Amino acid sequence: MRRWRAWVAETSDRTGGVLDVVVLNAGANVLLSLDALEPEEWDDVVRTNLSGTFYLLRAVRPLLRVGGAVVTVASVAAQTGAPHHPAYAAAKAGIINLTKSAARAMAPDIRVNCVSPGLTRTAMGEMTVAGTADDPVAKLLTKRMAEPEEIARAIVFLASPAASFVYGATWDVNGGRDLR
Repeated sequence: MRRWRAWVAETSDRTGGVLDVVVLNAGANVLLSLDALEPEEWDDVVRTNLSGTFYLLRAVRPLLRVGGAVVTVASVAAQTGAPHHPAYAAAKAGIINLTKSAARAMAPDIRVNCVSPGLTRTAMGEMTVAGTADDPVAKLLTKRMAEPEEIARAIVFLASPAASFVYGATWDVNGGRDLR
């Protein structure tokens, strides 16, 4: 928690105490089933993904200018569940609900929205594919993982004035996964 406080203080000093946009993108995962997952592993994943998002959101809220935007990052696993990483899926589902709660609390001054990526070509995405028995990429209409830039473009849109009437939304960027 000290690192967040130090980061917020440093950011406040560098920006004159005002932020236009904050992207809350935390990610930690372990590929273990419900039966294999130890309480400490559950706690670590939930603490990083959900609690970290909450504490940082609360810390930066005073710095956000009126008209600013927050974009959180969840996961397709939040909406579908994931037998091989239940802690991650549960924590990311919590982020979706936290986004809606924060949007209600911070509107109309600050917009809060969420991007919910599917499999993305990152170290975590590659770990997920390697750790599952079936081929999750085959379930995508695109038949490929997202590139990080594709997720970033969705975040940029939700943070931009082009999304000025979007509050509390979760934007699925998942290669059509749920349409199969």
